[in-house]
Amino acid sequence: DDGSNGSFSPDETKKLHSSLAREKLAAAAAKKEKAMRVKADSIEDEAWELLRESIVYYCGHPVGTIAANDPSSTSILNYDQVFIRDFVPSGIAFLLKGEYDIVRNFILHTLQLQVKAGRRPWIAIVQVRG
Repeated sequence: DDGSNGSFSPDETKKLHSSLAREKLAAAAAKKEKAMRVKADSIEDEAWELLRESIVYYCGHPVGTIAANDPSSTSILNYDQVFIRDFVPSGIAFLLKGEYDIVRNFILHTLQLQVKAGRRPWIAIVQVRG
């Protein structure tokens, strides 16, 4: 017999409570982090869904995204069209996702429209590979 009666000393009790409190805090933090990841994933998924819904197709190929989509607005003010300045953030997102076709098509069609309008293209492309 070691002389203990099955109870903890005050120091041991304090250490045990401290350890349990740390474990509870760590578990709560992990749970909160997981919930935030799920929320972030769902927000990112929703953003990609909305971005994909905004894609404009020409001759069956994606060529850009509409400038804005407000279903509650009665006046669209040409925001149902593709604008260079408004496609830039979308184009960067597509490039980061590895979706190069829409960006390539956007640049090619933009250049073609400038040439047809008699304007000098703002960018020179030496060779385009598909």
